[in-house]
Amino acid sequence: MPLLVVCGLPCSGRTTLARAVRDHLTAKQQQVVVHVVNEETLHIDMATGYASTEEEKLTRSLVKSEVERLILGSGGGVVVICDALCTYVKGFRYELSCAAKASGVTYCVALCDTPAEIARNRAAASDFARYGGAAAYDALARKAASPFEVPTERNRFDRPLIVAPGGAADPAALEAVHAALFLRQAPRPNLSTAASKAEETAVANQADRVTLDVIGEVLHAANSPTFTPGPVALCGNGTVVTVVLRRKVGMAELRRVRAQFMRMALPHLASVTNVRTAFADYLTATLL
Repeated sequence: MPLLVVCGLPCSGRTTLARAVRDHLTAKQQQVVVHVVNEETLHIDMATGYASTEEEKLTRSLVKSEVERLILGSGGGVVVICDALCTYVKGFRYELSCAAKASGVTYCVALCDTPAEIARNRAAASDFARYGGAAAYDALARKAASPFEVPTERNRFDRPLIVAPGGAADPAALEAVHAALFLRQAPRPNLSTAASKAEETAVANQADRVTLDVIGEVLHAANSPTFTPGPVALCGNGTVVTVVLRRKVGMAELRRVRAQFMRMALPHLASVTNVRTAFADYLTATLL
């Protein structure tokens, strides 16, 4: 299951390129299933997810967790495309390349090389709706542009590198991505990138998805027009669990609680069912 990392500034064309790659790969590889990982697929609000250093760390953690879950837990014929904004961080791209190498899958980076002014004009065309206004977009763009270290072939974790000027999905760039992911041999894991046994277990791979599902159910219940404080039955995944919601909660708070839970409880959980039950109990105890 190859991994493609798409990076660039806000509104540089990352998602457009990711979708074009997805369509191109599914057309050429009939049996391929493509999973796209970004803020939208993970239900992360752009303004909230990058509002502070801590929030951005949580966003990167959530994105990385989903990418690792897919490349470790999926079978053959799966391609993962990560086009989240946080790929502008060089260290984060390094972490994703290590995850790919540890899993024995091919990996490449695509850069949407779009000037900042053009990217802002694209955002303005939609009244900055996704970012909560022009001021929010400008703050996010400055945050991304300031430390943004453009991928270069000099970095092993940025190779192979495909550059898409203006984020345009031209046929040459699409073919280059296909060749990088399917026509070369994956690097062999070494001691620095080999995954531990704990990371390879079914519990570790599925716990991320279980807790994300619970968060989604809690958000759906909290945002319901008929929401009233009290016990809420979560019926997803075939297992009914109850979370006591004393008030409405948002995604940012749920993500913080989830990160705390995963750090503390994951090594001691024996099954996916226990993960779901334990996380529901943890939410009840934490969301006061």
